[in-house]
Amino acid sequence: MGPADRDNVEVEVKLRLASREDHDKVLAHFASGLGETHQQANHFFDGTGGELSARRAVLRVRIYDGDKKATVTLKTKLSDEAVQGGVSRVGEVEVAVPPATAHACVAEPGRLLELEGPVTELLREHGVTGLVGLGGFDNERKELRWGDVTLELDRTAFAHGTLYELECETDDPEALKARMEAELRAAGVRYSLGVTSKYANFINGTLL
Repeated sequence: MGPADRDNVEVEVKLRLASREDHDKVLAHFASGLGETHQQANHFFDGTGGELSARRAVLRVRIYDGDKKATVTLKTKLSDEAVQGGVSRVGEVEVAVPPATAHACVAEPGRLLELEGPVTELLREHGVTGLVGLGGFDNERKELRWGDVTLELDRTAFAHGTLYELECETDDPEALKARMEAELRAAGVRYSLGVTSKYANFINGTLL
């Protein structure tokens, strides 16, 4: 496993789109900046004793485009509500792994504890001695270059429905959120401020 920053905080603007029609309007509006499209298979895990959920932590294996690349990520909430007013702030440690390793870990979750690196070190610090799979969901992500930022247009397929979202990582979330909202209003896109994460929607069976 490669190096990772154990003190990294991921800050993102998250805007929920009202429908597939609004998703398509966003795609058409930003079409000149269309970049790569990725199919992401997301798989989630908890300790056999619920150690991660008790600490409001989320362990994810993400596999891109079948077998092109993969990551292992541990996220931790920094407050009671990870998403507030369309802005998400979470602690994040992420490392790249070979896709074959990711597939093996999905099949046998305990193998995640055999990997070397900061994610596994944190799992051990959290008292995790065994892991169980929680299931997951697929996400289609389109990258849209817009001025000095790259927007991420997501279509997330849960077993209970589909969620559409526009998000962007930033160091100045309030300024970017205002800019994104103005652009969406001008394009006639219906949206709302994100209030929860994709993982929470997955676990709770919601589309918030």
